[in-house]
Amino acid sequence: MDKLLNFIFSFSQDATSKPEYCLSAATAHEKIKVEVYYDAFDEHSRRFLTTQYAPWYPYFEEMATVHLVPGGNIKDPEHTDGTCVSLNKTSACMANKLQSVIIEKYSKINDVGDSIDGSLRLTLFIDCLSSNGNFSKDWYTIGEDCLGQWLPDEKWFDLQIHLSSPAGNEVFKAAIEATKAIRGETDLKVMPWVTLDGAKHSQRATGDLMQTVCQKFTDEKPVECTTTTLEVFYSALDAPFSKFFKGQLLPMFNKLRERVNLQLIPFGVPHAQQTLEQECAGKQEETCLHNRIHVSRILVVVAAVLY
Repeated sequence: MDKLLNFIFSFSQDATSKPEYCLSAATAHEKIKVEVYYDAFDEHSRRFLTTQYAPWYPYFEEMATVHLVPGGNIKDPEHTDGTCVSLNKTSACMANKLQSVIIEKYSKINDVGDSIDGSLRLTLFIDCLSSNGNFSKDWYTIGEDCLGQWLPDEKWFDLQIHLSSPAGNEVFKAAIEATKAIRGETDLKVMPWVTLDGAKHSQRATGDLMQTVCQKFTDEKPVECTTTTLEVFYSALDAPFSKFFKGQLLPMFNKLRERVNLQLIPFGVPHAQQTLEQECAGKQEETCLHNRIHVSRILVVVAAVLY
C-alpha cells in the first residue's frame, strides 16, 4: 500500500499538497534486511522457499528486503571463479548459477510493463523452480519452463550464453564467496541459513519467517502479523483425534500456519479424582506413555525453533 501511495503522490512536487499519511510513509522505519543462503537442489532449502518465503512474500515485503543467495551447500565449489565443470541437467552448480544470475537482475527491476513488480516476479520464478519435484533431475527443462511463465521478457538461449560469460561467472562467484563467509559463522550443516540485519543465523526464521519478521519490525504492522492461539487437547492413541489431525488440522495448518499459534496438549481426558500416577496405571499405561512421547517431541521442536 505504501508503494502505491508514494508512487501516486510522487507526481506532486509540493509536499504541502500531499496527505500526511504519504509523508509519514516516506519516512517510515527502515526495512529489515533478510538474507537467505541456500542450495537450489537441497530439500530443506526448497521447502523453506515454497512454504516460508514465496507464499508470504507479498505480506512482509513492506517490512523487509529479502536477498536470496544460492551459493550452494558445498565446502569447496567446483571453481571459486564462478564457473561450473559439470553442465548437465543434474548439475547443482548450474542450478545455483541460474538462480544467482536471475536474482541479481530482477532484484533491481521494479516492473516489466505489467502489474507484477520485479521482486514478486522473481519470487514466483524461484517458487516455480523449487516446487517442482523434478528440478534436481532436470534443472534445464524446468528452468526454461518457469522462465517462460514468470519472466517472459527473458530468452532462454540468451540466458544460457550469459551464464557462461565472465559477467555470469562474477555474479555466481559473489554468491559463493558470501556463502563461504556465512558458513564460517555457523556450525550448521543443514541449509538454508537465514540472517536478519546482519546477525547470526536465525533458526527461528527458518521455521517461521513471517512471524520472525513481524516481531522484529517496529513500525505499523500488517494485519497478517496478528496470530490466533489454537489449543488442541488430545490423547495420542485416540482414533478420532487421528482422523481430526489428518483430515482437518494438518490441511488447515499448512495454509494458515503463519496466522495460528498452535499449541498441542497431549494428555487425554483427565479424571478429577485421580493423581497423575493413577492416570497412567493399568490399562492407561500405554496411552500415557505415548502422550509423554508426544510431549517430549513437542518440547524438542519448540526449543529448536526458539533457540
